Amino acid sequence: METNLAIIDERLTKEINPIIGRAMAITVKTVAEKEVAVVERNLISDLIKVVIADFEKPKGSTYKAWKDVVAQEKGHLDPLETAKRTIGDKIGTFDLDMKRLREKEETEALAEAQRLFDIQVKEAQGRIDEILAGVTDIDETIELLNMELKREDLADVQRQKLESQLETQYALKENNQEKAAEIQARAAEPVFTAPRLVVPDTKVKGASCRFELMPQVVNKMALIKAVANGTVPDTVLDVNMGALKKYVNMMKRATPGVSFTEKAVVSGRSR
Repeated sequence: METNLAIIDERLTKEINPIIGRAMAITVKTVAEKEVAVVERNLISDLIKVVIADFEKPKGSTYKAWKDVVAQEKGHLDPLETAKRTIGDKIGTFDLDMKRLREKEETEALAEAQRLFDIQVKEAQGRIDEILAGVTDIDETIELLNMELKREDLADVQRQKLESQLETQYALKENNQEKAAEIQARAAEPVFTAPRLVVPDTKVKGASCRFELMPQVVNKMALIKAVANGTVPDTVLDVNMGALKKYVNMMKRATPGVSFTEKAVVSGRSR
């Protein structure tokens, strides 16, 4: 059996060492590199199965031999698991960087779109004010608004404002004050449409990634109060029973939220 194990050990070492080296050296900065990383990670997963299968039969003999086989198996599995985890960490870092970059670009694009939208709304309202200030006749106002709407350089929100004002003028012409007021109220808050960014696809076949939030308690009392008022479930708190037992035995008094029974602890001294 030792001969067989030596053969297995030598063969696996030759297969594993190059993969470990590649795993440690691999970088994941682009989708192409991510694809290579996924392939390498899947190769490691397959090789882990090979290692387990190769050592399965030798482990079925005596206990000592079993321990030796397990130790040899572990010697191969540990670096493979480390290499697999290393590549996974690099893929995860890449995906997280891409996620944060997309979020940053979306935030900046949204802010810029909102800035341009506000400028266009102001310009449209300014032009409407100019038209309304220059004429007193409703028909003339309608004609000027229609002329303004024929401009090809109008932004959507500017066209929206002008069309609302035109509807208002028609309502006033019909002496429908209620409808005019309703249109004006609607026009006062033009609809802002958030931009839709073209998001590059960084997914690679053979691997998936999800993102988890990793909590850190920065204010223990605030968390305890949140549990107390029901905002946060009490399952998030893990009571240290050892510390609690030490406390109640030291204080020997009632503790809020805690009940206890007495237990005799017998000890003796040798003569």
